[in-house]
Amino acid sequence: MIVLVGFMGAGKSTVGRLFADAVRLPFADSDEMVAARAGRSIPEIFSESGEGLFRLLERDVIGEALERGEGVLALGGGALADPGTRAALARHTAVYLKVSFREAMARMGAGRDRPMLATDPEGLYRNREDLYEAVADRTVDTDILTPEEVVERLINLVVIDLAKGEVDRVAVDTAGGRYEVQVGRGLKDDLAARLPELPGAEKAFVVTHPNLAALAEGPLRSLDEAGFEADVAFVPEGEGSKALDVAGALYDWLARSGAHRADLVVGVGGGVVCDLTGFVASTYARGLAVAYVPTSLLAQVDAAIGGKTGVNLPQGKNLVGTFHQPCAVVCDVDVLAGLPEAELRSGMAEVAKYGFIADPTLLPLIEENAPSISAGDPDILQE
Repeated sequence: MIVLVGFMGAGKSTVGRLFADAVRLPFADSDEMVAARAGRSIPEIFSESGEGLFRLLERDVIGEALERGEGVLALGGGALADPGTRAALARHTAVYLKVSFREAMARMGAGRDRPMLATDPEGLYRNREDLYEAVADRTVDTDILTPEEVVERLINLVVIDLAKGEVDRVAVDTAGGRYEVQVGRGLKDDLAARLPELPGAEKAFVVTHPNLAALAEGPLRSLDEAGFEADVAFVPEGEGSKALDVAGALYDWLARSGAHRADLVVGVGGGVVCDLTGFVASTYARGLAVAYVPTSLLAQVDAAIGGKTGVNLPQGKNLVGTFHQPCAVVCDVDVLAGLPEAELRSGMAEVAKYGFIADPTLLPLIEENAPSISAGDPDILQE
């Protein structure tokens, strides 16, 4: 089930109906279900029986809807205060329709009939923000979008995932914010739909090497179709590209192309490309957003994650570098299909290291599935 969450005024009911119609799924609204069960309007329930009864009814109708597990469900703004509801959302796709406090108040107008806004609406908004972000699988900032435009974003973000099967998402929290690592099959060809909101971004600069030109076509096409002015630069294959002169050539390319601080840099390649691309993105114009489409197993489990960037000097590796977290990491396991067994083994050695350090459950998984891993089985590699 696709569940829309967000503050009052985010447009959950309006967008939910339009979206459900567009994808031919049933639609339900938790507030409407509560009112129907109680035989009274929401303001009447609050005034006659209090918020306590409303929350009990809300929890019950949401639980029943989630149990049915089909369609589009719009949740009331305070529904996530219930821990059981938050836990139940883990089995569904939650989309946070984000709206600023100012815009929410403007949309509801002076005559708003919302019991929960009677006292300190801004405090209520701030208290609920973290709950929405905690459960969200995807986020759409609705402030400058029409309901129809939000529906387009939802189709790109959600329906593509449903059509292609399971996508595993891992949220990475850093001092500078959160980004998402997505793992699944066929993900690179809709890269643009897997990026977070990038306000002001107009251009996308893809860095790869000539032997990966075919793999880079999908991300480039996706970015172009999403409205980015997309371009690509090829760097030589191998460790020699992690050098200041190669970084300088990329700076020159960005400058000649009119890159500005809101634009996006994308690395499509293995560890060398990710390290180099991240370094250039972190240092050009004092920092551009960077996303990675890692094409080796080692890059998917190491180089693309953690924000480490760098280039080499004659005196040693990675002596010049930065920490610059990506805005997204898209790990398409299909690109691993043609890798030599030696490269798969190299990547699995890093995974085994993680098992010894932090997660011993990885070790029997590797041991029991060693033949499938060596054969490049995409389902095992995704797991």
